[in-house]
Amino acid sequence: NGQLVAFTEMRWEPPAEIRNTDLWVVNTKTSGTLRLTFTRENEGSPQWSADGRWIYFTASRGEEKGDPPYNKKTQVWRISVEGGDAQVVTRLPEGLDDFAVSRDGQTLYFTTSDQEVEDEWKDLREKHKDVEYGHGVENYSQLWALDLTTWRAKKLADPKRHIGAFSLAPAGNRIAMVTTPTDKLISNEGWSRLDIYDLRTEVTTTLRDSLWRDVAPSPYGWVEGPAWSADGSLVFTIHASNCSSFTLNWLLCGRDLTRFPETNSIFSAPTFSSILNLNGFNLLTISALHLRIKLILSSFSIPACLRSN
Repeated sequence: NGQLVAFTEMRWEPPAEIRNTDLWVVNTKTSGTLRLTFTRENEGSPQWSADGRWIYFTASRGEEKGDPPYNKKTQVWRISVEGGDAQVVTRLPEGLDDFAVSRDGQTLYFTTSDQEVEDEWKDLREKHKDVEYGHGVENYSQLWALDLTTWRAKKLADPKRHIGAFSLAPAGNRIAMVTTPTDKLISNEGWSRLDIYDLRTEVTTTLRDSLWRDVAPSPYGWVEGPAWSADGSLVFTIHASNCSSFTLNWLLCGRDLTRFPETNSIFSAPTFSSILNLNGFNLLTISALHLRIKLILSSFSIPACLRSN
């Protein structure tokens, strides 16, 4: 309802002066703040429930040898906007990577990672899992759905790739995933792609990357920041920060792909750029250049795929 904003604040707290991140809310009318968490574990990634009563967030609580969710792995928790004790939502032995709450508040979507061995020493590596290996072991992601009524989890997709980011469509029918061959940073360079998972058909479709790589200044750009508009169109960013630094924003509407015109305000070689929202023909982005954070709202003419017949 726009009355409260959830945010995290990092500070060094006495007496140990340990760096710690906690969850807060601020009232948009009175500017009054309320601190919700006071633990030594860092809270992050706050997301609102559909009814505005709860805030979902991530935290790694407990000890490494403890039982889930107190095993120092990243889990999802939720807390009332009025404060109090946090409630655990996930109890995953190895924790999770990312999560999103559906608009109807019925489902929590999340990704996990699983190690797979793919070389001639596979049998020995699996026998001696406590040894750290320099190669041959890859981390692949899985996409899951947790029903918040029955508390049963279902695996949706196992692409044998790393899911670096994902975004749930407002209608709750599709999930956009940025995937790479492995979780190694170098695999973003020209190998990152956009996969669309259809929750109704349970089919994943990979967008043909030649649609944007062929017209980019470099074919090695990273796919970043997938976000859906209210009408179900998808916006994403192609970004590179090498010698041919550039950022291109694209709109996928149905089967039509539209490139937003370049402007000095958006395409200023940001070190990080993410699409937050697309409403009509206004594009909202975050840009960071030379340690300066900018929130930019740019207006464009209506793309062809959004024009009514």
